[in-house]
Amino acid sequence: MNDTLLNAYSGIKTHQFGIDSLSNNIANVNTLGYRSNDPEFKTLFSSHLDALNAKSVVANDRNYGVTGSGNVLSNKDGEYMPSEGEFHMAYQGKGWFVIGPNKNGEMTINKDGFSKKQDNFLTRAGNFARDADGYLVTPEGYYVYGIDLKKIKDGTLNSTARDEDIEKLHGNTLSPLQIPQDLTYQPVLSTKVGISVNLNPKDHLKGAQEFLLNDKGEVIKERFLNQDINALANDDNEPIDAITNRKLNISIQKENGKKEDFVFTYGDAEKGENQFKTLGDLQKLLKEKTGLDLNLIKSEKDAKKPPLLLEIANPSETPITFSLSGGIADKLGLNANEMELKKGISRDSVAIKIPYYSTEVDIYDKAGDKYLLQSEYYMTNSNDPTSSPTSKRKTKLGK
Repeated sequence: MNDTLLNAYSGIKTHQFGIDSLSNNIANVNTLGYRSNDPEFKTLFSSHLDALNAKSVVANDRNYGVTGSGNVLSNKDGEYMPSEGEFHMAYQGKGWFVIGPNKNGEMTINKDGFSKKQDNFLTRAGNFARDADGYLVTPEGYYVYGIDLKKIKDGTLNSTARDEDIEKLHGNTLSPLQIPQDLTYQPVLSTKVGISVNLNPKDHLKGAQEFLLNDKGEVIKERFLNQDINALANDDNEPIDAITNRKLNISIQKENGKKEDFVFTYGDAEKGENQFKTLGDLQKLLKEKTGLDLNLIKSEKDAKKPPLLLEIANPSETPITFSLSGGIADKLGLNANEMELKKGISRDSVAIKIPYYSTEVDIYDKAGDKYLLQSEYYMTNSNDPTSSPTSKRKTKLGK
């Protein structure tokens, strides 16, 4: 009978302990940074009964009620609320803000714990403000401690590289954080520029004159000869698509009446006869097989950088009857049917374009002067529209 009363009493008392803890949590539901308590319970004590069923595998214990074992601090995140405070912060996950009453204090964290010169406290409330001296403080006036990167000097924030800042954040010495009311920013010296580029052969086209002519308006021969025909487009912004339109059918007839037919195929010029890949390959084939020239000409001779055309011309004094057909010729506007090519007369294409992509990024020198770094990337090789094409870049630096 006594055990029954004692167990009932301990249960009521312990339950009251749990209710008190939970009611305190409810009362602080709107308290900023409050950490709730989780009540825990345990058996008060038990007595082993040796006389009854001593050989039983089941423990012969008799319990004498229950009691509270602890009122632990919960580490669960609370509700995050929006705030308009300039210096309001919130921790997500594990962690605490370190605060203290001494603005000249210091706290060092090491493997065995920490050492300090003053009292320090931990809080999850991040409703900080800046005092008259620029220190970050709590509403009660305690100073907020953190790692000082030593970037502010004489009211100027001297920027440093991100990697350098991250390295300093691995430090273990905390001190009150101070942010001056009037702060100027010193730009960081640019040492690395990251650029992501996507060269699409079917988008972002620019006149070939921007890549194939130099600043004097002269043809850059190496670029012209090495330009992949599949990395060209016409003046209607249609890619040549030499992967699909592979054939060029050419027929020539000279004054002696002898007619010759040729089929040139887009592909690897080093692996097959009558195959071409670049404008230089096609120029060489035309010259060797037909005696005709493939040239790059300006649409306006006197202009510095007018649209560029491809020209098929007869350099000899002997007239040639010339025919040209095929998908590539269609796209370039080079189709011809029994056209008489005399010296000084040529078959010209429409204006040609090249896929490109441009980027702009600001960079800074040691004095803080800002420069605009402009880069243009032009597609020079595209075996397959779905592959990653190679390109060449033109870079311009302007202040």
